[in-house]
Amino acid sequence: MRRADDKKQGLEGKMRAIWKGHLKIGLVTIPVKMISATTKKRSIQFHLIHLECGSRLSQRLYCKVCQKEVKDEEVVRGYEFEKDRYVIVKDEDLEKLRKESTGMIEVFRFVAEREIDPIYYSDCYYLLPDGKIAIEAFSLFLRAMEEKKVGALAKTVMRNREHLLCLTPLNGTFVVYGLRFYEEIERPENLEGLQEVSRIPIDTKALSLAKMLIENMAGPFLPSEFKDEYTEQVERMIMAKLKGEELESVRQKERAKVLDLLQALQKSIEEREIPQKGIVTAGKRQRERRKRKVEDG
Repeated sequence: MRRADDKKQGLEGKMRAIWKGHLKIGLVTIPVKMISATTKKRSIQFHLIHLECGSRLSQRLYCKVCQKEVKDEEVVRGYEFEKDRYVIVKDEDLEKLRKESTGMIEVFRFVAEREIDPIYYSDCYYLLPDGKIAIEAFSLFLRAMEEKKVGALAKTVMRNREHLLCLTPLNGTFVVYGLRFYEEIERPENLEGLQEVSRIPIDTKALSLAKMLIENMAGPFLPSEFKDEYTEQVERMIMAKLKGEELESVRQKERAKVLDLLQALQKSIEEREIPQKGIVTAGKRQRERRKRKVEDG
């Protein structure tokens, strides 16, 4: 749902730099600017409204012990170290820990792109040269990293704290990924029940059918095919309410319950087969031969 001023903002809003500084690689410094690679323009925000009068509600701080409202100047931060026991942390305590921004993204290591587990990636940005003077050096390292197939690990200080980044060449510029720290990642070996996955025996017939299903469902990743259907439905519902209409609820299709794994695999493959009149491709002949082989045991 677009507001009236969305069209006016247009590309200006999308291309506005959220950070400007320098990219430092060795002794080379390059003026750069960072632009968000994602947008939340379509996210729909709801507010809490008083049903009786239709006005927006405000939230107030209330102390259950003193049984009274608390003013902003009476509020401090507290860390709970035991049940209902807190250590008070004041603004000046945190101020001592904050780092000053250097306006620098400093590369400290190059790594093979495949070495970084995608689970470490968080936010995503574009990094662009800031001004004509930056283009030559920016293009040089972009080309060098493309040919070496490497990414760059870097650190920077933003909002008074240090961030770990990865710079990767993509589509003619650098994409900057925020990286989560090691302590933020749950280790797979600690996940309950995961040990059983590697121990369970796999039925060879089921494995062949699973591979056939994967082949039948294989295709390219085309991001433009996928839409945020929930947001679209919410937008339609809001527009209907503005017109005094009611939107019909979306009914889910009922699915047949198939309990047997082999039966479910076989049925899935059959549903994916699309007959073509008079045309039998080499891939289809190969799948049919494999299917007969599986059925013969």
